[in-house]
Amino acid sequence: MQFRQHRPSRLRPVDADEELVGDVEIAESALDHDRVTTRYLDRVFGVRWEDPMLYHVQLNTSALSVEQAAQIIAHAARVACPPS
Repeated sequence: MQFRQHRPSRLRPVDADEELVGDVEIAESALDHDRVTTRYLDRVFGVRWEDPMLYHVQLNTSALSVEQAAQIIAHAARVACPPS
């Protein structure tokens, strides 16, 4: 089962008390990672990771808590792969 997380801002703190340090460095690192991953997936598999057809489930985690996202994933896994 393939899951894709979508969050409009990758730089949003995970915890409300957490502060981002070095926003520019974090953004550059995230963009570099995305470029490398995009090239790899295109070269090796001939796919673009943004293609929604590659995923069974997509979650917008800016609209969900961590607990809600975990519950959705667990439920989807139980439905897709029930115990024998």
